[in-house]
Amino acid sequence: METLPQLHFSHMGINVTEPGVMEDFYCRVLGFVVSDRGELGGGQQIVFLTRHPEVHHQVVMVTGRPPEQVYNTIGQISLQLDSLEDLQSYQRMLQQQGRKLRPVDHGNAWSIYFKDPEGNMIELFADSPFYTPQPCGVPLDLSLPAAEIVRRTEAMCRARPDFMTRGQWTASLAERIRKGEHSPSAPARQCNHATNNPQLLKIDGKKNRFTEKQGQYLAYICYYTKVHRRPPAEADMQMYFRVTPPSVHQMVLGLAAKGFIARVPGQPRSIRLLILPEDLPPLS
Repeated sequence: METLPQLHFSHMGINVTEPGVMEDFYCRVLGFVVSDRGELGGGQQIVFLTRHPEVHHQVVMVTGRPPEQVYNTIGQISLQLDSLEDLQSYQRMLQQQGRKLRPVDHGNAWSIYFKDPEGNMIELFADSPFYTPQPCGVPLDLSLPAAEIVRRTEAMCRARPDFMTRGQWTASLAERIRKGEHSPSAPARQCNHATNNPQLLKIDGKKNRFTEKQGQYLAYICYYTKVHRRPPAEADMQMYFRVTPPSVHQMVLGLAAKGFIARVPGQPRSIRLLILPEDLPPLS
C-alpha cells in the first residue's frame, strides 16, 4: 500500500452570529490577532485570526450562524499551552475576569474548559508527561503547586491500567502509524465509576437524574471535599443529615450504583464525586 503523505492540522473555521463580539473575545481573552478580513460572495463577512507569525490563520470566523440556532455542532475548540505553569497563569487571569471555569485532569493532559460569547466550548490544555487510556477526567485543583499536581496525576495514572510515560506512548503510536495500524491491538478502556478511575458525568435533562435527597447528599460531598480537602466519612453525613448509619450507608451504595460517586469498599473517606459541581443543587 502506498504510504500516505504526512498531514498537519492547520486551522478551523466557525460560523458566527456577532463577529465583532467574537473577534474581541478571541483577541482580548485568547491573544489572537487579525491577520486579514474581507467579504465573501453574498455579503458574508470573514475574519482570519492567528497567534503564530508564520501561520496566516489558525481560526477563521464567517458570519451566517442563525441567531435562533440552539444546537451547536462544535464540540470544543482546543488550544495548547507550553506548560502546566502557563495553564495556571491562564486560570488566574480568567478567574479575575469572572469566567466560569471547569478544570479537569485527563491524566495525559491538564485542561480548563469555558465558553466563548456564542456558547462554543473552549479548552486550554497542557500535556502531562504521562499516558493513561482515554476518556478519563477527574477534578483538578490548579491552585496547588505544579509539582504537587504532577505528583497526583502520576499516582492516578499509575493506578489505572496500561500506564506509560508520554515518551513510551509516543514511540508506540509512531510504530502503529508506520505499520498502518488504524486501531490499537486492545480497545482503550473507559473510566468506570465502579473503579478508582472515574470520569466526570454530565447530567443532561432527565437522563441519570438524581432525586432531591440524592442531590443534597451529592452537594454535601462536594462542599465537604472542597472545604476539608478530603472526602467525608459516612459518620460526617450521618451527623449533618441527622439520620441513622444504615440510612447513610444505603444512600452511599445507591449513589455508587447510579454512577454519581466512586468509592473503595472498606476504605474510609474514599468517596469521589463523579458529578460536575455546576450540575449540583445548592446545599440546604
